[in-house]
Amino acid sequence: MAISNNQEFISKMSLLSLHGLSKDAWKRFEKSQKKSYDVVEIGHKMNMTDIQASIGIAQLSRIEEMKKRRKEIWDFYSENLKGTSLLLPKLDEREGNVHALHLYSIGLPNYINRDEFVWKASNDFGITFGVHYNAIPTFTAYKDFFPKESSESLYPNSMDWGKRCVSLSLSAAVKDKDCERIVDCVKSFL
Repeated sequence: MAISNNQEFISKMSLLSLHGLSKDAWKRFEKSQKKSYDVVEIGHKMNMTDIQASIGIAQLSRIEEMKKRRKEIWDFYSENLKGTSLLLPKLDEREGNVHALHLYSIGLPNYINRDEFVWKASNDFGITFGVHYNAIPTFTAYKDFFPKESSESLYPNSMDWGKRCVSLSLSAAVKDKDCERIVDCVKSFL
């Protein structure tokens, strides 16, 4: 779902979400319209189903409640993980800046192998962590764009973060006891 108050953005998003077609399926068959269409941009199949849209609309009615809960979880992680060897995220509190609070990504210390950490957390603790994100030069689809032998030196921050980042659960549905288990799990590796 994407929203905007900019009509130009709305038109562009609609166009790109429907294969870049000049007319959607309903408009192609209106009596006042020609039945033909054109592909005016390379787009994608990204329109939501009616069920997804219904869920999205229902969730919008709870957006402030869910945002408040995500902030509580964010603050819990920040408070309970401060003073550790983890790199913790920070909120930009300047006027007008609003964080979506959709990811709480931490940087593991270099002595912890991220992939082993994620596997062991799942196996031993039953906790699933997200990996957001690997460095782009490490993905097969992009390898031709980046010189392999120099990725570490050309993109040191990207390569470093791509090896150390892990995202903690930040859904509004996460319970306090789950947050405590997650913090205990992370601390056990430190």
